[in-house]
Amino acid sequence: MKLLVTYLSLLVSISFTQDSRSIIFNTGTPETEDGYLISGDISIADRFSASSNYAMEAFRVTMTMESESAVMTVSIHEDLNNTPGEVLGSWDITLNSDTIRDYLVYTFQDCILFDQGGNYWLSVKAANDESVAKWTYSPGDFYVYSGSSDGQTSWETAAGYAGSARVYAEAFYYPPDLAGDIN
Repeated sequence: MKLLVTYLSLLVSISFTQDSRSIIFNTGTPETEDGYLISGDISIADRFSASSNYAMEAFRVTMTMESESAVMTVSIHEDLNNTPGEVLGSWDITLNSDTIRDYLVYTFQDCILFDQGGNYWLSVKAANDESVAKWTYSPGDFYVYSGSSDGQTSWETAAGYAGSARVYAEAFYYPPDLAGDIN
């Protein structure tokens, strides 16, 4: 029994440290139900930076469904002159709640890589004309975000509230060079 308790304690502590270790962008927990209305050609994107070379693992966005049904497309973009550029990956999320809810998507299989010192964007747009959702505001108003009202053809970048999101990634490990004979 003592061994089981020790094992479970170790497992729980590892899972908590793994989660916080790999968060590379976090706007925090929303403090309000207000947010960006996403519909038709209206999109919003959050900018984030990579402090190391990373492989993306997952992302989480906090949204509410404002229409009878809603599907949102979340994309990761490269930076293009301080606006969202080329799409590196996209995922459709079917919303299922008209109250605030986190939607978590795992992206291991997509092999999205972030370069150290690079800026990237996480955008949300409606997947179809019938979908309307609210991307809940971040608690702080000091983020760089960009908005598009023409289907992501052009963007306007500003500072203020971001859409509530987290990006999870794992840093690459480069072992030190070993000098000398392998024997």
